[in-house]
Amino acid sequence: MERQCSSCGRILGENEDFCPDCGVSNVKEHQPTNTKDTSRIKAILIAHREKKIKQSVIYAGFWRRGLAFMIDWIVVGVITGLLVILIMIVANKYGYYIDSFKTMNMVVMYPLLFFYFSVHGLLGVATTGKKCMGIKIVDKQVQTVKGLRGFLRTIAYIVSIIPLGAGFIAVAFDNEKQGFHDHFAQTFVIRDEKNS
Repeated sequence: MERQCSSCGRILGENEDFCPDCGVSNVKEHQPTNTKDTSRIKAILIAHREKKIKQSVIYAGFWRRGLAFMIDWIVVGVITGLLVILIMIVANKYGYYIDSFKTMNMVVMYPLLFFYFSVHGLLGVATTGKKCMGIKIVDKQVQTVKGLRGFLRTIAYIVSIIPLGAGFIAVAFDNEKQGFHDHFAQTFVIRDEKNS
């Protein structure tokens, strides 16, 4: 009779107590009672899963991420331009004259960019640029990043910006294609199989 993994359904060999694909123990009668053995086995399983995960992901490189950011910049730029025009029309209607579209554009754009990336980070939803480029932000377990970690990653953009953008350029040279903000938030940007 064939033995099958209770977790992933893979057919197991006679001497396989752990599934080579998902690392799940498939032997009930040999469960260790010693906590030292249990923690050792858990550590082995975690290492095995992380190794499998690392082998299965494709990190998004510098150019793909850069293009995604440029698409997001354009989206926010269009929204900003429309908002600034609306603000200037309303201000002129009430007797206030705003003479610099460029200055007003900057005053509106940077908070709007922060808001745009923060909302996407909190909700764990890919930005328009990331969707177009087929990438997503994940943690070490390849789970979509959202909530506080997503928001902290947005805040951590400051860490990448301050040294003249070196934190973004680091993506091109890092083995796992992480910028300073990714290291800070312990995140990775990978190709999204569904959107590629």
